[in-house]
Amino acid sequence: MRRLLLEIGRALKGFGKPVRDILNDQRDSGYVVLSPFVNSLCICGDESFGDSWCESLRFFNLEKKLFNPDEMKLLLSFGKNFGYGDTDEQVELIKVTAEYFEEFEKRAGEEALKLGKLKLMLPIYAGMVVCILII
Repeated sequence: MRRLLLEIGRALKGFGKPVRDILNDQRDSGYVVLSPFVNSLCICGDESFGDSWCESLRFFNLEKKLFNPDEMKLLLSFGKNFGYGDTDEQVELIKVTAEYFEEFEKRAGEEALKLGKLKLMLPIYAGMVVCILII
């Protein structure tokens, strides 16, 4: 999600493109997990961006269960607030939201590293216990 938000921010700031055009450009950018979400956002051309963002996000998360309740609250708030104000305010909103996900990714990586070490050491410890019991 962070990568998608950053790409939207870059295109807004650098090219001043409408968000729907940016999303259409991002459809083929290799978002393996998020591609159904991006595609559904692109299809909802008649609705406001905030409405289509929230509706697509809820449906996507109902199916994939990717985001926890706090993340959903943040992303729904982002969708509702995005588009109000000038480009700088929108880029700032993207930056704040992306920073949250960057911090989340760091914490998830640290936790995975801790669990990875545990999973590696568990068979070794089990083997040692078996050896002790045999002796």
